Amino acid sequence: MRLPSLTVVASGIFIAYIAHSVWTIGSLYFPPKCTGKKNVCVFPHLKSSNSLQMLLFVTPTERFSYSDTVLVDQFDIEPEVSLTKTVNIPLPFKTRRNGTLFFHAFLAKKSQKWNSDEWASALQDPTTSYAATAISVYQTPVLESFNLIRDKEPKMGKEKQGKPITHIYSKLILNILDHRDALPRNEIPPDIAQVLSYSPKGEYLPVVYIDLLGSRLEDLVPVNQSVKDFPVTLNYSPISFGKLRLWMQFSAAMFTLRQMGFTEKDIDELKGIFADTNIVLLCVTFVVAALHMLFDFLAFKNDIYFWRDRDNMVGLSSRTLLWRAFSQFVIFLYLVDENTSLLVVIPSAIGTLIEVWKVTKAFRITLEWNNGLPRLNFGQSMNQEEAETEQYDSLSMKYLSYVLYPLCLVGAIYSLVYTSHRSWYSWGLQSLVNGVYAFGFLFMLPQLFVNYKLKSVAHLPWRAFMYKAFNTFIDDIFAFIITMPTAHRVACFRDDAVFLVYLYQRWLYPVDKKRVNEFGATGEEDVVEETKKDNGNSSPPIGVNQNQLGEWWIQSSVPTAFSSSSVNEKCFQHSQEYLTALRNRVPWAVQMYESSGRLVEDLIYIEGSDNDHHESGLFDECLSVQSDGVPFQGQYCTVFFKLQSVEDAGDHVNNFNGEKETESMFTYHKPTVGFCLPSTCTADDLNSAVSQLLGFRIVNGRNFSVVPISDENYCYSKEKIQASGIFDNLTVFILLVFGVLAVIIITATLHDVLKENGFVSGNSFAVQLLHCFSAKRNFATLFSTEDSKDSLSCIHGIRVLTTGWIVVLHVGGLFQVARIIYNRQMPLKNSLRWEAQALVNGFFAVDTFFLISGLLVAFTQLPQLDQNKGIFNLKKFYFRRYIRLTPMYATVLAFLATIRPHIGNGPDWNFMQRIRKSARKYWWAHMLYVYNYVHPKSSSPDFAFGETWYLASDMQMFWLSPLFIYPIWRWKKTGVIWTAICLFFFLGASATVFIVYDLIPAIFLVRTFDIPKMDEYFDKHYSDTSARIPSYLIGILLGWLLHKTKDRKILINKFLVASGWMTAIMLALYVIYGMFPYLDETLFPVINPWARVSYGALHHSAWAITVGWIIFACTTGYGGFIHRFLSWKIFLPLSRMSYAVYLIHLNFVITYGAHSRKPFYVSELTMIVTSLGILVIAFLLASVATVAVEMPFLNLDKLFFPNHSKTSESNNASSASNKKENQGIGEWWIMFSVPTASVISNVSEKCFQHSREFLTALKSRLPWAVKMYESSGRLVEDLIYIEGSDNVHHGSGLFDECLSVESNDGVPFQGQYCTVFFGLKQTHQDENVSKNDAILPNLLVLASSKKRNFPVVAISGENYCYTQEKINASRATFDYLTLAVLLVFCLLGIIVTTATIHHIFWTENSETLQSFPIQLLHCFSAKKNCRTLFSTEPDSKDSLSCVHGIRVLTIGWIVFMHVGSEFSIERMVYNKSTAVKNSLRWEVQGLANGLFAVDSFFLISGLLVTYSQLRQLDQNNGFFNLKRFYFHRYIRLTPVYATVLAFIATFLPYMGTGPDWDVVRRLSKGVRDRWWTYMLYVNNYVATTELSISSPLMGPVESWYLACDMQMFWLSPLFIYPIWRWKKTAIIWTTIGLVVFLAFSARSFIVHNLPAILTPLGRPSEMSRIDDYVLNHYMETFSRIPPYLIGILLGWLLHTKKNKTIRLNRCLAAAGWITATLFGLTVIYGMVPYLDESVVPVINPFIRVSYGTLHHSAWAITIGWIIFARVLTGCIHTVLSWKLFIPFSRLSYAVYLIHFNFIKTYASHLRKPFYFTEYAYATTYLGTLVITFVLAFVVSVMVETPFLNLDKLLYPNHSKALRTKSL
Repeated sequence: MRLPSLTVVASGIFIAYIAHSVWTIGSLYFPPKCTGKKNVCVFPHLKSSNSLQMLLFVTPTERFSYSDTVLVDQFDIEPEVSLTKTVNIPLPFKTRRNGTLFFHAFLAKKSQKWNSDEWASALQDPTTSYAATAISVYQTPVLESFNLIRDKEPKMGKEKQGKPITHIYSKLILNILDHRDALPRNEIPPDIAQVLSYSPKGEYLPVVYIDLLGSRLEDLVPVNQSVKDFPVTLNYSPISFGKLRLWMQFSAAMFTLRQMGFTEKDIDELKGIFADTNIVLLCVTFVVAALHMLFDFLAFKNDIYFWRDRDNMVGLSSRTLLWRAFSQFVIFLYLVDENTSLLVVIPSAIGTLIEVWKVTKAFRITLEWNNGLPRLNFGQSMNQEEAETEQYDSLSMKYLSYVLYPLCLVGAIYSLVYTSHRSWYSWGLQSLVNGVYAFGFLFMLPQLFVNYKLKSVAHLPWRAFMYKAFNTFIDDIFAFIITMPTAHRVACFRDDAVFLVYLYQRWLYPVDKKRVNEFGATGEEDVVEETKKDNGNSSPPIGVNQNQLGEWWIQSSVPTAFSSSSVNEKCFQHSQEYLTALRNRVPWAVQMYESSGRLVEDLIYIEGSDNDHHESGLFDECLSVQSDGVPFQGQYCTVFFKLQSVEDAGDHVNNFNGEKETESMFTYHKPTVGFCLPSTCTADDLNSAVSQLLGFRIVNGRNFSVVPISDENYCYSKEKIQASGIFDNLTVFILLVFGVLAVIIITATLHDVLKENGFVSGNSFAVQLLHCFSAKRNFATLFSTEDSKDSLSCIHGIRVLTTGWIVVLHVGGLFQVARIIYNRQMPLKNSLRWEAQALVNGFFAVDTFFLISGLLVAFTQLPQLDQNKGIFNLKKFYFRRYIRLTPMYATVLAFLATIRPHIGNGPDWNFMQRIRKSARKYWWAHMLYVYNYVHPKSSSPDFAFGETWYLASDMQMFWLSPLFIYPIWRWKKTGVIWTAICLFFFLGASATVFIVYDLIPAIFLVRTFDIPKMDEYFDKHYSDTSARIPSYLIGILLGWLLHKTKDRKILINKFLVASGWMTAIMLALYVIYGMFPYLDETLFPVINPWARVSYGALHHSAWAITVGWIIFACTTGYGGFIHRFLSWKIFLPLSRMSYAVYLIHLNFVITYGAHSRKPFYVSELTMIVTSLGILVIAFLLASVATVAVEMPFLNLDKLFFPNHSKTSESNNASSASNKKENQGIGEWWIMFSVPTASVISNVSEKCFQHSREFLTALKSRLPWAVKMYESSGRLVEDLIYIEGSDNVHHGSGLFDECLSVESNDGVPFQGQYCTVFFGLKQTHQDENVSKNDAILPNLLVLASSKKRNFPVVAISGENYCYTQEKINASRATFDYLTLAVLLVFCLLGIIVTTATIHHIFWTENSETLQSFPIQLLHCFSAKKNCRTLFSTEPDSKDSLSCVHGIRVLTIGWIVFMHVGSEFSIERMVYNKSTAVKNSLRWEVQGLANGLFAVDSFFLISGLLVTYSQLRQLDQNNGFFNLKRFYFHRYIRLTPVYATVLAFIATFLPYMGTGPDWDVVRRLSKGVRDRWWTYMLYVNNYVATTELSISSPLMGPVESWYLACDMQMFWLSPLFIYPIWRWKKTAIIWTTIGLVVFLAFSARSFIVHNLPAILTPLGRPSEMSRIDDYVLNHYMETFSRIPPYLIGILLGWLLHTKKNKTIRLNRCLAAAGWITATLFGLTVIYGMVPYLDESVVPVINPFIRVSYGTLHHSAWAITIGWIIFARVLTGCIHTVLSWKLFIPFSRLSYAVYLIHFNFIKTYASHLRKPFYFTEYAYATTYLGTLVITFVLAFVVSVMVETPFLNLDKLLYPNHSKALRTKSL
């Protein structure tokens, strides 16, 4: 891997510099806040906006002396009111005599006019603020110009030139900082602390600040002796906290620049930029200036790089080069003469030197010394090409001189006669520079002429040229900011035209590969080199025969190469080229072959099978196939297979008479094969080739034939994808709209921040309109947990839970409807279980939204009618509803119609294109909210955005709502009766529709006979407004009831309340389980008509009544704990996102399915993980959409309709023969699927006998044999190992289906699922494979090549064979240990239950609560522990708040890496090479290379132990109770640890099954064998050397951290106590210990030759050293103790500075952040160049040892600085201290103990491998993270928190210390 270029490094430094500067400046505007008591906070002296008095004085000296003091003015001011006034300053005599003048400003209490005698009392008042500065400077008069011909000398005499005289600023700016918020005493910014004064009461006074940044050189006026009074314009304005800090930073920077030698003119230019420029323009100027410097540097670098190795001038104009050097030199002299800013002069000087150096290179000038004398030597003569260039160059300059010289001469004469100059030198320089500026662009014309003649621009230095072009455009901006001569300013715009001409020539003259480019190379050389490289890497033909790469397999993968008559000529030719390259093992052909599926014919249709069989290839690998010598690319095509009736079994293959089926989503529920073919083949070619390969086959017993179906829309190549990526006009327009919206949001956010910090003011309507789009404001509103006073709080929880239910339902629907799962029948069968109905049967969940919508409309509109006395403004009513819902709706619809098809690809991405087309066709129906009536068939793939039927129905109900709301308001009971009548009418109409159209009662995918009726059901009932309006009307009635009883206390008899809850529960159970008896159509082929009609018509309303009662009971005080749960404040922000989640989630689910490369094998665990992952992603996307679109328009609604703004929102290798007769299931496939029936010598007699019985039954099509056959994988030999392939190939079968095989025909066996692994075993050239080396020797063939001599060896074991009988036997009984653990868990459950009940129902004021037994019992109360766990208040007042955020982010990072290890290291992913390649990308390293993340915990552990224990030592006067110290730690950590270990050792093996479940059993055995090592915290040292560290028998390996941490804790008193006792000496002792441990670590690396880091993916040669690395370094305490010691040192530092103000210089703070950033980047990316072993075979030993030794400590220093820098506040501290991190931080310890074991369990449970994609990884990671936090919550409530409570109860004095465990 190459090191990054200088350009990349410079750009990276530039970006880091910009980011740091933005963060630094932004942090100035956020003053620290304090809400504590007086001893913690400093309060302002001024309590209100009282008037103050300003007294102004001047003195000739800096010291304020009453004798020389002159009162200038005194006036009253209001701190918030700006004023401008002119004051006359009496000039002291000393000042008039070329002396100095100082200005003094006092801010005192308002009083009468002070007399001179009373100044002392006013100025000595301790509440008076004071500031002083010099307002006089010494300046040398500027030499005036004169006419050289007419005038004799300058107007100013020579005697006065160069003598400095006193100048005084004629304009002064006075500011007052009147900050009214309390400041934390220990966190006052150092710059503010320098200017703060305090009153006797300790209150800080207003700050008086005299701003000299606004005083420019142009404001200086000279003083002479005759002037006694000097008028000065005084501008007063208040200044914000942030602006004052910024101005003080600028002033300090100006002082530093003066010390660096910058002139006052340069300083003045910078002052103008800062003081006279709008803040937005100032920020732009800052970025532009930095860009200018970057581009200058890059231009210089590339210019030097171009000319450094240049040895000829072919295509380059030497005269242009010479004149450019001359021009640059003249410009430099001119800029110096004009005293131009150094910002312009310095780059000009560097450019001049470079131009002169280029001239020496162009003319080959060298300097030689001859006898001590210098001599210029000119190089060799020109070649023919250079001579041609020189001829064109000379010709162009000849013509150019005819124009250039006269113009320059005329211009010089004119300037001499009519223009004033300072000297003759100035005139000459001015004339030359005018010629350069005015006509200098003519010097570039010879190069243009040479380009024109040569018809090429390949010789130009385009890199340097483009950087200069960028700088020219930047100069256009700077021309109006930095002061420069007008000629130089105009020249900037002149250069733009020339650059455009160069660009036009580059476009006009295409690149000629025969011509030398700017680097001296030709394009043809590159082609030749690449061709040689490919030829060199290609393996020569090795005489492949059928035993090595069978023609059976080739033909089934490349059907177009064997069907010349049915495919086009080009396709057949290219397929033959591909076949030839494949036999020669050319890498691209091998990649293409392994990316293709195999046409295993018997897998297409197996009689008696209901599952869909898929042989999908490798999509991305196929599309990435490309070879420069072959005129085609890889193309991935999917072929579907269906059964079609035939008229005559003897007819030709194409003689079909089956009718064309109507397309629907179920059309694609067919077996599939994915082929990787040349891109010149079409879908028709593939279809014909596959048809010919299959031949005419009639399925046994039925008059059907297998027919392939292919479609051009399901063929993908990289070229097609790129062509489809071109944006059409509509997409461009939508992107433009989104871009404008983004600009508005950024602008509004920036303006909002500036206004909040006092940079801008005003609250006009335009400002309010702009702030509606502020992301800052909208994020704050979205995540606020505050709600309106009249809000129905329980609705938020109902919304969120319903939204989550719908998302999970749609994810399950995707698995059912889309063709992306293997075992379709399993989820259907699972849905027949009663416990699954609560999730599966949830299509009525949307009725909850209808109910809430009607409720909120009525509940909010009825008060409006009360206020408006019955006036119903329908226009406003409808308009506001449309405007509030449509923007978000339209945004998502526009995204689907334009952008979404461009954001990905996949085998089913055609769905995205069809959805886009449908969205464009039916957009008007969406925008008119009639899509529930105007849409394609609901089962059609063109049914885009189908979930919006709900929005259409809801809007239509909203249109009708006034027909019910107004009568209810106007006629009360009559209106209620009218609404009830309409409700029953619509229920009757719905029942009539069910009877007339014979509709199904609900959507049941398990009833296959009902699937054709779904379209009619959807159109006639499900999406019909009349069928849904009853729920809406129930909501209206409930809204009226709640409105009527809003201000009343409703007293309901407890019996009635219980009856209400019982009725609601019964109705809910009826809705969920009402149709459960009819789900199995084998039992009930026909549903009872009465049950069908009654359930179909009434279940929506019944559910609405259930939810309505919950809302009513919760609102009126009868909800109990249900109300408290539904009103949980965390639901509130999630509820605000529910609308966006509803619009986004299903589209993301469909996108996820279309993007999936491989089908899924569905199980409960995979469904849970995937659903939770998608749910989290949906909420993340919804938060962005809500802030960017929905909330801005809600703000606009409130702005335009303020009176109405308070209302709530209602819102998946066939036979090679072409035989025409039916052959049944081919013997080849049977042999590969039932190998034990074909091999008699190596299997037991019983096994062979039963396998033959199975084979006989299979040929007879017995159902159990068919099921057993389809559950087996196929031994496709070439898929085991393909030379050149890095992927791992899996032919896994159907695990659960195999185990469920059981015969009723007297067969004495069951189905057994066995996994066989295949490895390469090294052998000699002539050595055969021993029978002991392979289980299937008759089926395996020795696969060897010239380069490798490895046979394929099969490996199997009894532990990887599963039967239902074995599983049942393993679960039949519990052993004694399991029973004992079960008993303990039960006792714990009883205690927790008892404590919780007692805590809920016991009287809080009872005195018995204070007794010790009751307090002991309440330690286990789940109610109390949940409150403690979810509290956002820190555990201690002295808590280091940022540690919580670091904990949570670190544990999330660790979970991410451990999930990734299962994808990349374990055997559960198809495309392992893709995962490996992804891990080598630098952008992935920030997440993937995180094995050092645990060092964050070591640092925090050492920090907290020291920080808390030093305080204990202070309190106890140095007494160190070691027994309590160790016992306390052991008791606090061990209970949770022991609980998790006990669960793993006993219950975990009983929790599931899977092909890899032996891993779980061995994990359990490892815990049982080594439990004592865990309990003694020595498991990192006590290990069995015969076992690999990754062996499951090692137990939970991740617990090595706990052992290391505990061992460091044992050693910590050796450092903590000496630090407390001997201070600095102990610090030295600790530092020496740190260095010693680092030396031990380095020795381990050298002695054991350890790798620098665990990088087995990119460096496979280091796989054998993983165990050595882990045992000798990774888990060694001595290698981990340095971060711990760094934490101890940090804890001591924070302890000593706890009550002190830490003032860090901004430079030191910046240096700290830069150092920490560099350390972090070095740790993360330090080994990136060495990841790819093919690039760097051997790592430099020094780098290996140094990185391996030091990266843990470097990372600890990085985290340590972040924690330490909390004293400087800033955005990082704000984020890390977010209170929401606190509950998750408390769960981090349990998450660490649980997550890795859950991941192992999940991986062992999987039935099929994964195809690694970013989508799959993201959903799996997020789902795993959510589940582990949920499990950690249970463990924390049950175990961890109770024992923490016991600790506080038993050790009250010690419990006040901070928790010292790092997790």
